[in-house]
Amino acid sequence: QRIILYVSGIQYYALLNSYNEFKKNYSIVKQNIPSYSDDLIAVINRFNGSNLRCRISIPQFIEGHPVVAIDDDFSGLKSASGFTLPDGLEAIGKMAFSRCNNVTKFKMPNSLKFIGTCAFYDCNALTKVALNEGLRQIGHYAFSLARFENINIPEGVTEIGVGAFALCDSLKSIIIPSSITNVSNYMFQQCAALTDVHLPDTLTSIGNYAFYGCKSLIDVAIPDSVSSIGDYAFAGCNLIKSITLPDS
Repeated sequence: QRIILYVSGIQYYALLNSYNEFKKNYSIVKQNIPSYSDDLIAVINRFNGSNLRCRISIPQFIEGHPVVAIDDDFSGLKSASGFTLPDGLEAIGKMAFSRCNNVTKFKMPNSLKFIGTCAFYDCNALTKVALNEGLRQIGHYAFSLARFENINIPEGVTEIGVGAFALCDSLKSIIIPSSITNVSNYMFQQCAALTDVHLPDTLTSIGNYAFYGCKSLIDVAIPDSVSSIGDYAFAGCNLIKSITLPDS
């Protein structure tokens, strides 16, 4: 079995688990390089090999160039048992690891800044995610349908997209960091096990359907800083006994 990578315009062929073979066979192909960062050097564009069931270690360097981004729709390795992400990685593109249903955990490297739309969408065996302190943005539906019980969103994250944690029906608790000012639409929609939510004093708005169908929520304290609560934000939260609203 063989893996095909497209990296910054060079097509590499490597035997399974033999990354030292990258340099032995390659040919030039034309690729468009997305601009995830100003100093982008190498982007992994595509893995093919849908029946591979091993753990995949993504290299930190290829031909001496650091890998700083994983492109959109990266993974054809839906059967892989896991991935090791390299230090120096800054961006994970949209749907990069979506529906990798044998992967149980991901650890993000300290260099990561951006997680794209649906990057880990419907990874329905994913029970543990370690986010890094340098992370700045989590895209729309990035972790929707994952199975973790809790996730630590680090301070410094400034944007969490629509439905980023929607339908995570094992999620029990969440602390939203003070760097976030908006709970986006559908962010925690139908997180049926969610019982504990901490909203920061920096929060100014809660979007439409943000906590819709969180049927295990009992108490919610909305900080005074919140000036806008969207439509059906807490609809279907049938066990709620009290909601503390802002004085204003």
